[in-house]
Amino acid sequence: MIKEDRATRVVANIIQDEGRDPIESGRYGNDYDENNKRTIYDESTATKGVKFGHRRLIRVMLIFFTCVWFMHRQVRLPTFSASNDNNQVEAYPNQSLVIIMGNLRGGEKAWGSLYKNVLDVNDADLALIIGEESTNSTQPLYPNNTITKRAKYIWTFPEYNDWMDAVDLINGSEWRQTVLPRFMKKQTQGLFGGFAGMNYGSGAIMMMMRWFLSQRLQADPNILKKYDRFVVTRSDHYYQCPHLFNLYDLSENSVFVPTGEDWGGLCDRHLVVSRENILAALDLMPALLRDPSIVERARGPRGPPNPEAILRDSFKVHNLTVKRFDRMMYTCATERDNTRGMKAKDAIPGIPDLYLKYKGEYSLTQRTCPNEYSE
Repeated sequence: MIKEDRATRVVANIIQDEGRDPIESGRYGNDYDENNKRTIYDESTATKGVKFGHRRLIRVMLIFFTCVWFMHRQVRLPTFSASNDNNQVEAYPNQSLVIIMGNLRGGEKAWGSLYKNVLDVNDADLALIIGEESTNSTQPLYPNNTITKRAKYIWTFPEYNDWMDAVDLINGSEWRQTVLPRFMKKQTQGLFGGFAGMNYGSGAIMMMMRWFLSQRLQADPNILKKYDRFVVTRSDHYYQCPHLFNLYDLSENSVFVPTGEDWGGLCDRHLVVSRENILAALDLMPALLRDPSIVERARGPRGPPNPEAILRDSFKVHNLTVKRFDRMMYTCATERDNTRGMKAKDAIPGIPDLYLKYKGEYSLTQRTCPNEYSE
């Protein structure tokens, strides 16, 4: 109906001028003398092949091709979105959602690269799922930041002194008697960081953040209907060149992960996944509670399993096909950033006040899109 109405209006505007002489209307370079109420004819224009006898035929052809164009053009109607701007109108709703998990780190320079080389080039929306302390702190780490203003969705989860309390939310606390002892028998490398008494790493925290995200997506099924692909990542990546994830073929249960930083398993800092497989890709901690033998069988680079090994094996359980793309991002930090892991120390060439966290990521990025300031 919208297409027909538009075509009708255009046709009506053409027909409205049906009785007017194109020369008298001044369309072909002639001027109209208001004082003498007459048209000043330009003879060279009047004889350029615009014949009055052909005028009606030209109009009919114009009407025909205008109708065809409108009927075949895909017209997408505006929709109102629930976002930071309640008056925002989406003329062309985005079909990809980039989701940042965890506390806000990296600062405005890193986030500027996210906007330019991830969101804008893919016409993607942004969601944040962050700890409540990040939003309710009396002295926020990044006051008046742009990333919360840019986000279409902002979700929060509780911060825990002991993340075992968070695991209780999945199916109650019985797992502490049935599953946890099996976990504790197995030597791990940061796999359960966040549990009381385990201060190394943040594996349990990362797995539970994925669970909180899966609960948010299932609580609002419209999000899963609206977006056909998702990027799950972190806030402290610096994207050195465009990350054109909309070009990735996500058929056949494919999940895309950047090259490098696998640590004997699979890099757990960034993934691109389809609507059909997003929940499976997030299913880590519940999978371990259902089958603790995943932990018992898993092996990391030095033997004991780490979060990367669990991610690799979990994807196998869900029959997800892992594909790799050339890395164009690396993890960075500002001086004010807090972290449970390794502290960033090395300055990044050409980017003042931003520091490199993992040299391997930076080296791989330079192969894809070299930094002009690098040696």
